[in-house]
Amino acid sequence: MTGWVITPKVDEVFRKYHFKLSNINYLNLKHRYNSLIKNTRGIQVKNFSLNNQSEFYSINIIIKASTLSMLSSLNLCFNSFIKKNEYSSQIKYYILKQEVGPVNKNDVFLTNSSKKKTIILSFVNNKKSKLTLNELNVCLIEHDIIYKITEDLNEYLKKIIFNLDRCNLTYSGEAVVIQLFKINKKYQLLGCSLINGFFEENKKIEVLRNGVSLFKGVEIQRIEYLNRRVINTKAVQGNFCLKVLNNNVCINDIIKCL
Repeated sequence: MTGWVITPKVDEVFRKYHFKLSNINYLNLKHRYNSLIKNTRGIQVKNFSLNNQSEFYSINIIIKASTLSMLSSLNLCFNSFIKKNEYSSQIKYYILKQEVGPVNKNDVFLTNSSKKKTIILSFVNNKKSKLTLNELNVCLIEHDIIYKITEDLNEYLKKIIFNLDRCNLTYSGEAVVIQLFKINKKYQLLGCSLINGFFEENKKIEVLRNGVSLFKGVEIQRIEYLNRRVINTKAVQGNFCLKVLNNNVCINDIIKCL
């Protein structure tokens, strides 16, 4: 799933669905969208955290470098990274080994025998080992600049924490309805703005009004990006439209993807 943030113009909505402007208060709708975009500067997806802070995600670390001095520098850099990193309270690191030289068979054996996810931080060229490591689903982070290694490590940890929180959430996404388009007597198109999480096609939704649940279990028939360049997208973030089999939803209702 890719985390796109989209702030489309209202005109694109009408061009996409070919609605008649004479039947819709166009200026009011345009003002709604422009206010939303101005106030939020785009849709900000909230940061996730583990529900139970006593739970840790364990990761094995192997540190490799070309010389002892480089190995020492990389080790210091990694220790500093752990102290300052925002995910340190959620992840437990186990350093399997620190060694001079490229990734070798012993490293591969260690990663293969452990059930934990393994990350190799390397200050050495490992062309010969990359294929084997990819097959074992081991993350190899290598650079010739030390701080680049920690930058890539930080990005990788973000993905791990995000995936953990997807599993721990009671619902996967939450959005507010900012505009309604009635297709026919059965279906309604909901113009939504994402609050947090994500939405997926064929998932069921719950609709809340003023904190009270109106109904639950209606299936998402289709999700549409308000960006023409994205085709056949199953999960979206930002501003989007949901097609649902219900006509009782109102503007400012909260939609939760279950």
